[in-house]
Amino acid sequence: MRYTTSDYCVGKNNDDSFVLLKSGKISVIKYITLLPSLEIIFLGEKVRLDKDPVINNGQVVFSHVHEVKKISKKSCAFLAADISGQCASMVVGCVTYISPMPYGCYGD
Repeated sequence: MRYTTSDYCVGKNNDDSFVLLKSGKISVIKYITLLPSLEIIFLGEKVRLDKDPVINNGQVVFSHVHEVKKISKKSCAFLAADISGQCASMVVGCVTYISPMPYGCYGD
């Protein structure tokens, strides 16, 4: 998996800064640093999503796409082993939507 910070992704076509943690929470990567033990640690901010799916009209449900309600200013730290996958982000107007990447659809 490729990891990037949210600052690096500004103005780019791809945003690899949103990750799904094994705890089920989503975080946006703010900093990537190397510890003296040669272990990589990520500093991020937790993302709060709208619990309701973006589309739910009774016949069609996109339960995997959610609107970002808030990005916490409280920092959280995690290791690469704590990450279960990347998330796709889509900005439509001034609203950001997040979806965990389906298995097998990861980038380079």
